[in-house]
Amino acid sequence: MPVSDGPAVTRSTLRQQIADALRDEILAGRLSPGQEFTVKEIAEGYGVSATPVREALVDLTAQGLLDSAQHRGFRVHEYSLADYRSMIEARSLVTDGIFRGLTENPPDDPRAPAALAGVRRRGEEAARAA
Repeated sequence: MPVSDGPAVTRSTLRQQIADALRDEILAGRLSPGQEFTVKEIAEGYGVSATPVREALVDLTAQGLLDSAQHRGFRVHEYSLADYRSMIEARSLVTDGIFRGLTENPPDDPRAPAALAGVRRRGEEAARAA
């Protein structure tokens, strides 16, 4: 009989484990932008079959972290300055919406307005410095 008060148990497929490991490698910079590799190389490196590796690489390609070179393998995506600007703009839109929502419906904590103002000020200073 399952215990209802315990932590949720999650199962991760081999495909997901490989995708997570490769994502970590990319984000940590251990796989450099433009670096090319094949399904076979990754499968041998992780000691697994090609199928879950291929599936993981397709997932990472769909997420924009990899580019697929037909019949040649995969390459770590190289982001341009315009890509980074778009990411910053999207992040700014999200954070502005959050601050607007918090300003219109402030939390009950009396310290919240001062904390929000401080965070906004530091964000604006960082934007001017960039």
